[in-house]
Amino acid sequence: METAAQDYCHAVDGERREIDREEFLLKSKNRSDLLKIQEIMSIMEGRTYTLDQILERVIGFYGKHVPLN
Repeated sequence: METAAQDYCHAVDGERREIDREEFLLKSKNRSDLLKIQEIMSIMEGRTYTLDQILERVIGFYGKHVPLN
């Protein structure tokens, strides 16, 4: 069994690519932030939301203040 160094990941086509650590950390932080918002909204509104619903609300709120087009 082949093992890859921690600095690489296998793409769908099997090609080895170097991991962009900054992009990975940003995605991880964004997901963590969305999970926190999801928890707060669920507590405050008394219902369960998916991460897609949370993201839709966040972008919708942002779009009220900044034109997205």
